[in-house]
Amino acid sequence: MKPFNKDSKQKKIREIGSKINWDSTRKCDYLDDYLNINAINLDLSETIYRIFDWNYFIEDLNDKKLTLPNTKKWLNQDPFESFIINSKVSHREKFGKIDNSYFGLCWTLQSDCDGLWRNFSSNKRKCVVKAKRNAKKLFKAIYDINKFNHSNKYYIGKVKYIKENSISNFFSISIL
Repeated sequence: MKPFNKDSKQKKIREIGSKINWDSTRKCDYLDDYLNINAINLDLSETIYRIFDWNYFIEDLNDKKLTLPNTKKWLNQDPFESFIINSKVSHREKFGKIDNSYFGLCWTLQSDCDGLWRNFSSNKRKCVVKAKRNAKKLFKAIYDINKFNHSNKYYIGKVKYIKENSISNFFSISIL
């Protein structure tokens, strides 16, 4: 597991660019490097788990896809996920309209995670399925190296939950 470092990431991207002489047809040779620089505090060899609603799981299997919902759908479920969108302070202008810009799924490193089971039982869903996947295989499946600016669009990593005053302190120091 390595902490995310913006400077190290940019250095690695320049290194890859110089190796391929910025020939975009060769960037696929470096997919694993891009995956690693966009893994935040997560060892990609780890197994991760997720609870899916049965109907959504079957739909994704049939369509051979993994649906990444817009994160604004999480607003009523987890206050930690929505502090920027729900904020009333001036930094919203600095971010612009981000409400529709982020997509993601929550997975866990724990094979049995009470929080995920609780999310589904509270909605009285009739059937759910627990999936497990290698983090690298999952990330590789969603990472589109052919997208413009791909190295700034796809991330996988551990979430660190911190207290609200720590979030406020971070933004008052980092943004202003």
